[in-house]
Amino acid sequence: MMVYRFDMDVELLATRGRFITEFGMPALELMAPKAGERILDLGCGDGVICEKLNAMGCAAVGVDISRSMVNAALKRDVDARVMNAEDLSFNEEFDAVYSNSAMHWMRHLDRVASGVMRALKPGGRFVGELGAKGSIAKIIAGIRRVMTKHGIEMESVQSWYFPSMSEFSAVLEKAGFYVQSLEQVDRPTVVPGDIRDWVRMFGRHYLESWDLSEHNKFLDEVKLVAQPQMLNERGEWVADYVRLRFFAVKPV
Repeated sequence: MMVYRFDMDVELLATRGRFITEFGMPALELMAPKAGERILDLGCGDGVICEKLNAMGCAAVGVDISRSMVNAALKRDVDARVMNAEDLSFNEEFDAVYSNSAMHWMRHLDRVASGVMRALKPGGRFVGELGAKGSIAKIIAGIRRVMTKHGIEMESVQSWYFPSMSEFSAVLEKAGFYVQSLEQVDRPTVVPGDIRDWVRMFGRHYLESWDLSEHNKFLDEVKLVAQPQMLNERGEWVADYVRLRFFAVKPV
């Protein structure tokens, strides 16, 4: 079964999308990694977090469905592997599993949670953040308006699943985790550039519905539609991010 994550532009992510990595710092602190621990980064992207963990004395392993991201991570000299998060192949190998801004790309969270449960040692920690119900609603509404105008079915290319707190808690508990903490974080975020850059980074699945020659037309239309809701008085584009931050434990 496929993980709904697509290859991203590594350079664009590094120059315009590094705020996503910064989002994950509170969850990383919550996990409290210790030197000597073996930690899995689920949806590791270009390996920045793995690099940080290794510098702290941990043994980090990163997995991602995107080969271009894994290749970028390997250049950082980290242990990164192309792997489907819905089909993890680990068995009681890790003291902790960390994930930031990746799990909302995965439609079958029950399979992800079960795989993480198998991957963790008894007493292991599963900590991270993912998009919550209502996240980027303004962006999605703008994209939907443009695609509907051109007769493209939005649901046929939608790749994100933003669960509610109760939905995600149920996923973790069904997999056997004890949910130590789960909170919703409203995080309006100024994004670099404008909405067109954001869609190029994170919404490439929408661009794939258009001929290459029409990409700029689509992006310009989304910008026009979204601008009244997203552009603040200082001329900044603000994305309406909503996150779930969680800390779950595998029973001993």
